[in-house]
Amino acid sequence: MLTFASPFFLWGLLGLAGPVLIHLINRDLFRPLVFPSIKFILRGKLPVERKRRLRDWLLLALRMLLFAALVTALARPQWQPESALATNGAEEGELVILIDASASMGGWDVWPAALAQAEALLAQHQPAPAAIVVSGAGPVALEPLTRDYSRLRSFLAPIQPQPVAGDHRESLRQAVRLFSGPGPATLAVVSDFQQSDWSPSALPPIDPRIQVEWLPVNPDRRENAAVLQARALPLHDGRRQVVAEIKNFGLEPTARTVQLRAGDETLSRPLDLAPGETQSVSFILEQPSASQAEVSIEADAFPADDRYFLWLSRPPPIKVVIVAPTSAEPETMEELFFLSRALTTRTPTQWLHFSVAPVEPGQLHSDLLQGAQAVFLLGAAPYLQPNEWELLHQHLAQGGRLLFTPGKAPARQTTLLADQGWLDLSYEGMAALDRRQPRPHSIDWVRPDSSIDLLFRDEANRSLSHISLYQYVRLAAPGGSEGVLLRTSQDDPLLVQQAVGPGVVFATAFPFQTSWTDLPVSTAFLPIIRELVAGDLPPDHGIVNLDTAPALSLIAAHLNLPADSAALANLDPLTPGIHVVAGTPVVLNTPRSESWPAVTPPLDLQTAITPPSGPAAGTAAADPDARISLWPGLALAALLFFILEMPLAARLRRQASPVANPQASPGTAT
Repeated sequence: MLTFASPFFLWGLLGLAGPVLIHLINRDLFRPLVFPSIKFILRGKLPVERKRRLRDWLLLALRMLLFAALVTALARPQWQPESALATNGAEEGELVILIDASASMGGWDVWPAALAQAEALLAQHQPAPAAIVVSGAGPVALEPLTRDYSRLRSFLAPIQPQPVAGDHRESLRQAVRLFSGPGPATLAVVSDFQQSDWSPSALPPIDPRIQVEWLPVNPDRRENAAVLQARALPLHDGRRQVVAEIKNFGLEPTARTVQLRAGDETLSRPLDLAPGETQSVSFILEQPSASQAEVSIEADAFPADDRYFLWLSRPPPIKVVIVAPTSAEPETMEELFFLSRALTTRTPTQWLHFSVAPVEPGQLHSDLLQGAQAVFLLGAAPYLQPNEWELLHQHLAQGGRLLFTPGKAPARQTTLLADQGWLDLSYEGMAALDRRQPRPHSIDWVRPDSSIDLLFRDEANRSLSHISLYQYVRLAAPGGSEGVLLRTSQDDPLLVQQAVGPGVVFATAFPFQTSWTDLPVSTAFLPIIRELVAGDLPPDHGIVNLDTAPALSLIAAHLNLPADSAALANLDPLTPGIHVVAGTPVVLNTPRSESWPAVTPPLDLQTAITPPSGPAAGTAAADPDARISLWPGLALAALLFFILEMPLAARLRRQASPVANPQASPGTAT
């Protein structure tokens, strides 16, 4: 049986009248000849053709065949063998219904409409085989092909939308795999086709033999306001500032009351929002007694985004391990003291705070490094054991940070760091005060746009340039100055960094001892140390803020816990709220991407799932009953007609030319 993938191109066959008209209006043209004297030439009369008639039948036929072949090729003709027709006619069609159960389907009365659409599909298809796939952030549940329609209805009855962002790629693949044979197959997709869930570029191609029906259940979303996000900031005297963002997604202005609940304390603010407007609302909790809070607005057509949970208390401290060989080098006790004081001092207006675990070389073990953000090695490199170096490599592979300060053997430490492949440095001796001019060295250069430069940009001249260096290790960086953060007036590196995988290694040219520098007793010491430890950590590090997830494994990954950890036993990943797991607060909120009203047109989705045509994408070679594309043969025939038409047309033009063949012209016009 002959079918066409794009039959509307066949209207182009009406253009076959074009070559006929051209041949009809074509006539010989007479060229005037100029003579020196025309007095002896009689005036000629042009013959008049009273009736147009077709001439050059072969040329006309070739041109019409060329045009017809091109138009038919554009219509994408396909041939389905009789065996395939007999098979398809003998088998019943199969139906697979894919129902979107992401969070957006839970508002605007969409879910009842989706169930009614599924029921109508089952009623139309009964008693042929049918199946159902429920999709959220992937396949949620499925019922394979069956003729037991009561079973399908019982399966679908308890299903409810999940508070997750939709991802339907794997669900589509699963739905296609449910079809059992080459017979008629229909995949019906019931969804609101929200743009954030249905990205055409992310959809997999689907076999062209499967007819896909896109069935939107998408009401006019004229009303919806949402709490986009909320965050808590520490203030002086233990107060908390809560800042929330409210957005009106609707097409009409709306007035809402924003409410903050924190324990027994409740605060509220009225808010007027224009269509599409986002406003921030701020609350001050004078004496917060609760660690949890909730920002909410009045429930509307989509209640899932009308409340937002947040954590009010300080997050757990950031763990820092300090390795100091105090028994072999007692002077490292001073470094340990300054570091511990800088890290354990709490800043009232910052969430980040630290805990310090000091150890001697030889005492490092995996449990101690578990969850550590940074490891300081105060002249400890020459004392480390091989297994401890391996532990430090693992720490860097997990995104951790290492900071080395020189001890009694700076040359040995520099060699060890180069052997580990961490820092390409060479030891060039010591720089000390000149007795004839006992003027301390200073920090004269900060790498532009580095984290330290941004930290002291407004007061660099007042803080860093006033730090005195009484002695330091002279280091050379053969690889260039890309990793150098600080330099002296003699252009010697003072602080060097190098990224090692996801981790970072730092090395200083001086220990944190007052006999080397006054940096530990300056106001710049605390922010520098905290910057080296915290790096690009977010201000709420230690609080796990996630969208409601379909699996515990996603939450476990953020907590660095195994998926089967007993600490996750009582946590429901689909319930918005706040859970404390192993001392870490886990805040779950419905994904706000489900609040956006934009939808993807079904035509774009159909285009995305249609695989490219041709032998590479089809299955005609593997399946004798598959459709055979005929357009390549027609394209080849059009090329052949074009090749034959060119010399024939040229020959006829030469015959018709009065210069090349004077006898061919019936007369000469003068």
